[in-house]
Amino acid sequence: MTTLEFRIPISPSAGFFSSVRLIAVSLAQMGPPYSLARILVSVGDCADISQVRRENPWADDYPMEWRIVPHDLFEAARYFATGRDRYLENARADVVVMCDADTCPVDRFDMLLQMLCGEEPKIAGLQAHYAPFPGSAAENEATWRKLLTSAGLSHHEPLTRRYSMDPDVGMGWAPPYFNYGFVAFNRYSFERIAPIVHKYTLHALGFLDEAFFTAQVGLTLAIAGAQIPTLPLDHAYNCANDERVFSTGLRSEEDIKIIHYLRADEFDRRTFLSDPAEFEAFLNTPKRNRVNERLRQHVLKLHDRFVGRSFA
Repeated sequence: MTTLEFRIPISPSAGFFSSVRLIAVSLAQMGPPYSLARILVSVGDCADISQVRRENPWADDYPMEWRIVPHDLFEAARYFATGRDRYLENARADVVVMCDADTCPVDRFDMLLQMLCGEEPKIAGLQAHYAPFPGSAAENEATWRKLLTSAGLSHHEPLTRRYSMDPDVGMGWAPPYFNYGFVAFNRYSFERIAPIVHKYTLHALGFLDEAFFTAQVGLTLAIAGAQIPTLPLDHAYNCANDERVFSTGLRSEEDIKIIHYLRADEFDRRTFLSDPAEFEAFLNTPKRNRVNERLRQHVLKLHDRFVGRSFA
């Protein structure tokens, strides 16, 4: 049986803790290997491990480990500290999934695990929705080439991927540039990426005008530098709660494996699981957005796993 682990970066807040709890409960009801998967949570903001454990006694029921980001690393890296911390411990599983806290597994993804099997390094992810650079398609492509050249990678990674919410390629072509909400590595790719990804992230930081997409761009450079084959995923494996997914490749909400609830049109992702009133409203109000409704139906099936029908 393929072994699996999830690595999740968070800040020590009620909203993040409740989101991680949803991931844990969701995996638990999916059966092996998902229910057995190690859940390694990197907690930033110079958190205190004793306080984290006191606030989250429910975690003892799951294969969850709290990993406090070293304070010196957090002070030095800040924005990138929790993400960087996820790469500092060696893989213990056949497949390592890097995912955001605002993701929720709603169905098994056995086929993906099979695709990642074998001793050849492989990384699977959904191409990011949009270009990280401003300007026209030609300007976007020119920026990618300039960045790859500046990192010494111009001969390693052609621009062959379209952005996942740009079916007409109006934003131009790009290298594999994954949305970090859900990226799956087999052990061999993780071992090659982990030692170099921070170096390339710092290179991207020095190149870009803002830090928001730097980690994703840094991963792109690391993949090119390590020359690792990539498996492009569709929206089913990293499904934004955005109706545009249905016009850019997703056939049905029943195909969804992982929901990435990053849009705030119908609920606040930061508080809907931790505030009792918001949680009740979320459960009791059918959603117009089909992905949100898929998430609501999923949570409805799990609500009895939480004390007092609340994630707090």
